[in-house]
Amino acid sequence: MIHERLRPKPEDLVGKIALKALDTANSAQTRKSGSVTIHNADGTKTISGAVLGTDETGTAISSANWIGDTTAPGKPTGLSVASSSGVIVVTWDGTLDGGVPSDFDHITVYLKEGSADATVLGTMNTAGSLTSASIASGTSCTVYATAQDAARLEDGTLSPNVSAQSDSITVMVTNTVADVDKEISEQNSTISGIQGDITDLTTDLGTVKTTAKEAKDTADEVSETLSADYSKTGTDTSYVTASTNLQTADEIMQSVSGTYATQTALATTDAKADAAQTAANNAQSTADTAKEAASANTTDLTNYIESNDSALSQMQSQIDGSITTWFYDVAPTADNAPAKDWTTTDLKNNHLGDLYYDTVTGYCYRYQVLNNTYSWSRITDTDVTKALSDAAAPQDTADSKRRIFVNTPTPPYDVGDQWAQGTSGDILICSTAKASGKSYAASDWTKASKYTDDTAAAAA
Repeated sequence: MIHERLRPKPEDLVGKIALKALDTANSAQTRKSGSVTIHNADGTKTISGAVLGTDETGTAISSANWIGDTTAPGKPTGLSVASSSGVIVVTWDGTLDGGVPSDFDHITVYLKEGSADATVLGTMNTAGSLTSASIASGTSCTVYATAQDAARLEDGTLSPNVSAQSDSITVMVTNTVADVDKEISEQNSTISGIQGDITDLTTDLGTVKTTAKEAKDTADEVSETLSADYSKTGTDTSYVTASTNLQTADEIMQSVSGTYATQTALATTDAKADAAQTAANNAQSTADTAKEAASANTTDLTNYIESNDSALSQMQSQIDGSITTWFYDVAPTADNAPAKDWTTTDLKNNHLGDLYYDTVTGYCYRYQVLNNTYSWSRITDTDVTKALSDAAAPQDTADSKRRIFVNTPTPPYDVGDQWAQGTSGDILICSTAKASGKSYAASDWTKASKYTDDTAAAAA
């Protein structure tokens, strides 16, 4: 041994270096407890022995499996994604495409929020689930995963094979509690608005009832005056106008009361109230003019038109501008002609106010809607029943119906249909039938009678 303070001879220094090299060489040789290499049937190797190296955490390892493995596992399957309370929840059932190999290690789940780059949500080596951090409601998120095995190099270093990417799943982030609170707030706002509308309509309804009652009282007074001064053997259009205006006020009151629960009818309350007020204001002056102008003889056609005066005023709001009278030998129901063919709400609304005459019993009915229910209501007015009976003549009801137009007629129309041109016009009868799709022609209609003396009306 050479003392450290003594300068060694060159030959001693060479010997010391050689001894150190020998010790180092001996330490690298396989010991009796050295490594063992096993060749597996799948072409990989398993090596066991003294320290081979370190794993990914820096821990020394003494054995390594699947050395030389180059086969990647199948892509992950059985993924599902859901969202609630502002987070994404990814669930995996533990399956891979083609089955789970023996060297499988784990899957890696990726999350892509909107247009941002994908980030790792987490890993799973068995079936389970992962939950994201909070994400803004309404964000579109895409989820996918890859699988990797536990293949290593001969020194024990991890060298995994990674699968293809799984099928992507896209989901919209929802915040159930916040969304429900927002919807409840919107619904409460809507309810408050509806309640306000109902309050306004209730007030309007009271006004309409009051106005209609006043109009009816005026009508009764005029009727008594006319009955005392005149024997009504003829019909003048001016008189019919007065009667119609007065009857309209009463019918408005009944219509508004009967359909108050129907939102569609409530929406027209203001217009009906204005019509009732106008009818009441004009009733007396029109009736005075009628007393001076009443003339001409009553005919079956006159009876028919007069008995439907109130219906004519209602027809002004008809979608198709006409009212049809049907003639059949049975009582009307929703299951027989013609109502069985009115299969939509629009078709039913087009026929509101239509009349139906049972040629066997002699009863007549009007088509109506009450509380959103469409039905035929029997009419007990004897004048209307008599007029429909007269109009049931086979020569002009061969197709079981007759129309009355209050606006310029639009085909289809048939021979015998009528056109009431208003308070200062004629009553016309169709003389030339035309099918749907054809064009209206004035020559298709001929004058049935002239009911207005324009001189008297102008003087008033």
